[in-house]
Amino acid sequence: MEHMRYFVTFLGKSGYAENFRDSDLIRPDETKKYLRYDQPGGPSRSLYLSTIRPLDQPVGFVLANGEKIGEWVHWLPFVRFGKMDGEPTRQALNLYEIHQDRPWTKDGILMSTPPPYSIFTEADGTMGKKMIDIEKLRSFTNPSRIRSTLLIASTTNTWAMTVMERHLFRLIDFADE
Repeated sequence: MEHMRYFVTFLGKSGYAENFRDSDLIRPDETKKYLRYDQPGGPSRSLYLSTIRPLDQPVGFVLANGEKIGEWVHWLPFVRFGKMDGEPTRQALNLYEIHQDRPWTKDGILMSTPPPYSIFTEADGTMGKKMIDIEKLRSFTNPSRIRSTLLIASTTNTWAMTVMERHLFRLIDFADE
């Protein structure tokens, strides 16, 4: 159970530590214990959850900590199409969108978007499945500045599931079409 709390996220500039703290995922006094790396590359960060990582340094979840879309949009195909080894129909990863009552901002953009401001919207007729709202993307003069706080974890990470449910953070389960 304890290995499920180890994580990587970006904390390298002002505002990120505060956003992480206010997301209330890990107690502040335990952050250093569970943080594996605080300046990981964005697009490749989801690979920390793969079997190519050292087995003696487990990672339970990866967090996009209020970062721009270019740091995490590459994770979405891993979440959408990643399957469990030996079980080709079973999803391997869960993606959650984290929001706060009083979100931090960077350059005037929310770091942890609540559902009404999220680019992830419910797809019609899919019983809660999500898709990216292209119209919301178009409403930004510069969509590359869109930010979000997203947590990606294995579907077997019961610690992450419990924390996400306790905070009522949304599971982003993509529609098939």
